[in-house]
Amino acid sequence: MKRGDVCLFLGLLALAGLLALARFAFAGDAGARQAVIVTPESRQTVSLAEERTLEPAPGVRVEIREGRIRVAASPCPDQICVRTGWLERPGDTAVCLPERVSVRIAAGQSEVDGAAY
Repeated sequence: MKRGDVCLFLGLLALAGLLALARFAFAGDAGARQAVIVTPESRQTVSLAEERTLEPAPGVRVEIREGRIRVAASPCPDQICVRTGWLERPGDTAVCLPERVSVRIAAGQSEVDGAAY
């Protein structure tokens, strides 16, 4: 390895460390985060701070643990929503199409999902 290769490697390593630090610094408090659960009948916003289990539709069980949320059980045949696993970051989404249930971690304080012009 040449001197330039070592400098480039150390520079990239430092950049990776700064990016990891920035991710944790700007991630915010898990208790302040919210998730939105949408069914054909309702739209509910829940806090990820308290651990609990919800049933937004018959047979669909949603769990909130340690600032994360997941679809734990569903009667749908493919189980894609269950296999999605834990949702942790803003924008993460799990959708159960047969049961028409979606779970999404809110991206911010706003209730607006998007805008079309």
